[in-house]
Amino acid sequence: MQQTRGFYREGQAGFYSFHPLAKFLSFLLYVLSVFQITSWISLSLLFLAFCLAASKGSIMFNILRKVFLIFLPVLIALLFLHSFFHPYHQADMQWNNFPDMSAEGMQYALIIWFRFICAGSFALLFLKTTKISALTSALEQAKMPRILSYIILNAINLLPDLQKRIGEIQESQQARGMELKGSLRNRTRALLSLMAPLIYGELEQLDQRALALEIKGFRNNNTPTVYKREKIQIRDYFLVGLSFGGFCFITGIHIWL
Repeated sequence: MQQTRGFYREGQAGFYSFHPLAKFLSFLLYVLSVFQITSWISLSLLFLAFCLAASKGSIMFNILRKVFLIFLPVLIALLFLHSFFHPYHQADMQWNNFPDMSAEGMQYALIIWFRFICAGSFALLFLKTTKISALTSALEQAKMPRILSYIILNAINLLPDLQKRIGEIQESQQARGMELKGSLRNRTRALLSLMAPLIYGELEQLDQRALALEIKGFRNNNTPTVYKREKIQIRDYFLVGLSFGGFCFITGIHIWL
């Protein structure tokens, strides 16, 4: 049965077959590399690396469609901001002398936006191809501190949990006869009425999670055990080594230039 909660979708080939820890480390190194690059050629190579990792065209286009829609407002804001103001252009902040649009500023804005596209695409690929339970087991096998593991896994689950909570609140509001669509007034009322139960619900869940962690002995110093151990293969070491080598190469080029 296909998992519907969260970002993960069932699959086997391509990026699915790698060890969760190898995918997690390659994701971190990929993101760090993206935000050190200032040239279109290097960013294009990293984008090509994402396309090769996605392997299937359907997965790649589905991820790119979602990422483009998410970062489209960011692109508009960056183009508006950096078309007039960018690090190489000092603008005169006077009403009677508003700065002219700059091609360098637009290029700078597009590079920043393309960085978000590359990082967001690889992040979504990682989330779509990695089970949370498998990543938990992999982090336990790697002897990562429990607090750090909990922070990572809680950050991954944050958006799916919010989506689920918002859906439940909206369903209950519709059952009570509230109109969630239609005019701007109805949408505004629905948004305002959504905030209070969402915030109170998240605060209540924090207490429940804290109590559950205490019951399960989260703070004890015993050696953790896992139900299923993920086997590390040669290709996993190759993926981590390739990601680390690419990160060192990009960092070296960035420092040299």
